[in-house]
Amino acid sequence: MGSRLNLSEIDAKINELEAKIAMEIKLQIGARNMLDQLTDLNAYQQCEMNLNESHRRIEFLKGEMKKLRKRKREITGETSPIAASSSVNSIDGLPNANGTAIPNAQTAAEDIVMPRSSSLNAIHVRNRSETLNLSQSPNTNALSTSGNRQSSGNLINLLKCETGLSNEKIAYKLKEIKWKLEIETKVKAGTEKLFATINRQHAEEQDKKRVQEIQDKLLESSGKVICLNKALQRYQGLYIGDEEAILNDTEKTEEDSTEKEDNKDNDQSKSTNDLLSKISSQSRKVPITGKFLLRVITATNLPGKKSHKSDSYCVIRVDNTPRGKTRSSRHSKWNEDFNILIDNASDVEITVYEKGGTVLAMSWFKFGELIEELQYRGLYRGGSSESLNSPPQPQTHVDHNGIDVWLDMEPAGQIFLHLNIVPEARKKRRKDGVIRTKPVKKFIYKRGHKFSPIHFYQPMKCAVCGDFFMTNNGYQCAECKYACHKKCYRKVIVKCITKTDQETDDDDIASAQIMKHKIPHRFEYVVNFGVNWCCHCGYLLPLGKQKVTRCSECSLMCHKHCMPMVPNFCGMSRDMASTLMEAIEHAEREKKRKLAEAANPPQAQSQPNSASNSPVGSMTIPIDQRKLQSGSEPNLLGKSYPGPVTTIPNQQKSNVTSPKSAGSRPVSTAGYVPGTEGAVGLPFSKVSLEDFNFLAVIGKGNFGKVMLAEEKATRNLYAIKVLKKEFIIENDEIESTKSEKRVFMAANQERHPFLVNLHSCFQTSTRIYFVMEYISGGDLMWHIQHQQFNEKRAKFYACEVLLALEYFHKNNIVYRDLKLDNILLTLDGHIKITDYGLCKENMYHGATTNTFCGTPEFMAPEILLEKPYGRAVDWWAFGVLIYEMLLGQSPFRGDDEEEIFEAILEDDIIYPINMSRDSVSILQKLLTKDPSKRLGAGPNDAEDIKKHPFFKHVKWDKILNKEINPPYKPKINSRTDVSNFDEEFTREIPVLTPCNCVLNEADQEEFRNFSYISNWALSQRANAPV
Repeated sequence: MGSRLNLSEIDAKINELEAKIAMEIKLQIGARNMLDQLTDLNAYQQCEMNLNESHRRIEFLKGEMKKLRKRKREITGETSPIAASSSVNSIDGLPNANGTAIPNAQTAAEDIVMPRSSSLNAIHVRNRSETLNLSQSPNTNALSTSGNRQSSGNLINLLKCETGLSNEKIAYKLKEIKWKLEIETKVKAGTEKLFATINRQHAEEQDKKRVQEIQDKLLESSGKVICLNKALQRYQGLYIGDEEAILNDTEKTEEDSTEKEDNKDNDQSKSTNDLLSKISSQSRKVPITGKFLLRVITATNLPGKKSHKSDSYCVIRVDNTPRGKTRSSRHSKWNEDFNILIDNASDVEITVYEKGGTVLAMSWFKFGELIEELQYRGLYRGGSSESLNSPPQPQTHVDHNGIDVWLDMEPAGQIFLHLNIVPEARKKRRKDGVIRTKPVKKFIYKRGHKFSPIHFYQPMKCAVCGDFFMTNNGYQCAECKYACHKKCYRKVIVKCITKTDQETDDDDIASAQIMKHKIPHRFEYVVNFGVNWCCHCGYLLPLGKQKVTRCSECSLMCHKHCMPMVPNFCGMSRDMASTLMEAIEHAEREKKRKLAEAANPPQAQSQPNSASNSPVGSMTIPIDQRKLQSGSEPNLLGKSYPGPVTTIPNQQKSNVTSPKSAGSRPVSTAGYVPGTEGAVGLPFSKVSLEDFNFLAVIGKGNFGKVMLAEEKATRNLYAIKVLKKEFIIENDEIESTKSEKRVFMAANQERHPFLVNLHSCFQTSTRIYFVMEYISGGDLMWHIQHQQFNEKRAKFYACEVLLALEYFHKNNIVYRDLKLDNILLTLDGHIKITDYGLCKENMYHGATTNTFCGTPEFMAPEILLEKPYGRAVDWWAFGVLIYEMLLGQSPFRGDDEEEIFEAILEDDIIYPINMSRDSVSILQKLLTKDPSKRLGAGPNDAEDIKKHPFFKHVKWDKILNKEINPPYKPKINSRTDVSNFDEEFTREIPVLTPCNCVLNEADQEEFRNFSYISNWALSQRANAPV
């Protein structure tokens, strides 16, 4: 109801209400006369249900009439409430069809509600007490008053049958039903299109099982559309107000809700508008992860049953995916429990069917609404109800396991449920402790698109292959809404129109070449009369609206707003474009390979040794020439290098720090050195899976596991990181994996004392393996959880970490995953940083990148804000690391990622009063939210941090040479003792899980030249006893 009605508008609405009340009374009189003549039990129950529903509607309309008349008196200045009240309670003067007066609504309703001494409420109580022995039932007497409002203000209260009809409930129902109807209409249209397509096939080509599935789906979607249309008409007939504002546009209601009114009726209108604002602003997809505990107990007043003896059953859907089904029951009493695991789910739907698949009624709600209710009652472990002072509502039974509630169904009926949500079990963060957290990577980048997984709630088509999304999920670009299958995103040809210079892909050359095929489409605006999908975003195109364009040449169709993003490939099919792309990319790979071969001639070269800290000096190795014959020994690098090798030279460090060198990589660019190439033919230079015995699992990450292994030849222990090729390809981590290898080689360049070095890497048909130094002392996370660090110990580790980060930055590498988990402790008490999977190369001073990645507690504000960021993110993480080592807790805490991110962006950091002044000072300067003002963000990088008073008296040369006695040295019982690692890893059996995937030749080509062995590994193998 509008908040600023004039007198004529009020009179019009009063007349409208009088007409509606008169119509309801006519229906009641007719239903009462019919009820006395019915002998069929099912028909009798349906008629009785209609009478009770009509009584509820009359009570609501009378309440609205009373408010309008009161408003009219205030405008006209009348002071005769008795007359007004009388006119509300009696509808005298409203003629019926024969011209005679109709009895007043109150009398008519009271005469009809209790026929044959059996009210609907009595049936509810009798049925439940007989079968379920429960004390609650839907109270239709309470339902008949529009003033029975819930006090908590949660949206789920508007779904309860205890909540009487009100403007708020009707507005909410209209909006929810319209949203649901829009989805189901699209599902029906898509199913009809699919059914028509299959019917056009020859009978022998049709899959009978598939045809039957589609027919069942069509019957179901048609039934849902019918139910929702009935429900929509029901609430449209009750709502007294601006329906267009409710259904289509909430901007006007939000504006109206901010204006102050001078009376209670206007305040009520304002509250309705506030509710609409809450509905419109609340996201429809609030992802919830955990367990959804549901008991489907019984349903009553179900409309449309063919017979009271017919069976009915319920189907439970989570995000439009069936997750449970009850048994069939003749009396709609099931009392069945469901324990449903949900992962980033947003809503649940419960639909009641009659045997045969006919939809009787449906109810749905969002998990976020249920959680609000559980939090209000103090029953949700993932939330808090401390700020809610209102007592629990008496209408709904509650216990420690959740709530029992009667919910309205559409188009009629009620269902009795027991509901609860148990959030995903999290490792509780102690007030004085820290926990392990995995790094996150929010988007997958391809040709500038920022793809993220998303669930679709309607039939959609992939923009790459043109097929339907059959698994109800896929990838969608966060910028341009380009949608495709998960399996198809690697085949994307079209660049995102929002792509930035920092996101240039290596495969853009092929994309640029195919983009030369520029034959523009001739798009024209058309009225869409069929079922068609947008070729860009994949959504169903609207019917009958001139917001659709179609190419007059190739008949490609898309939304008006998607038209500028459709590439100029008129006349080129998807298959042809994909074939061309693959051919161009293959040619580019071959071109790069030949250039690499030309730049690295195959003959071995002798180079003089340079002064270096490397323990591998110039050495002469005896060679059996017969083993260097062509084809005599498999070559892991894909080439054969005949000829003797007399020395294995040390690699030279390249100091590439200026922006001019950004186009070329630093020391990590070379995949191998000439000495290594020449040594490939040696018997001790080939590394394979047979060279190792796996002893234990010591770590697990996002893409694989890390296992302790013993090399058979030398009996040395190594940590082997095992990654599945299939997973790397599916997640587009090929370049990231190659980058990790190059970073390892940069660490190998000088055998940096505080970086884990790479022994070798090799591959099988299904996996790749990084063989690394084994650090048996465990990680700092394990140690800090067992013993708090004092300031001396924390400072010692901070010094060594600082030198490791400095080395990375001098080689134009930003680390991006600094945390206690990635810092290992050697037996002599020194640290080594490991896990280079998130490193970014070519990051000289001033260079930026955009990838959203890192571990939540250590991510800098500029990463969370998705702004371009540089090397300063490592110094932010360095500050968080020092804070955790000094205090044993994170400066930013929360129960989930969103709370942690909010704390990083908004919260002030708390420093204990007993913390030293220098400690507080360096933390404040490192944890500065503005990266340009952060300590270490300037061109001097780590040198500025070294000069801070926190590190006064530190002899950096002695730290680098490990001449300072460590404050703590871990102990082990034997060389294979893994007690310094978490039991959650070490208790696993050290075996490789079976992998049945078979990669094609193109995918295997991505790992060409991956295998590698370091100089120091060659030296150890050469000196190993036979």
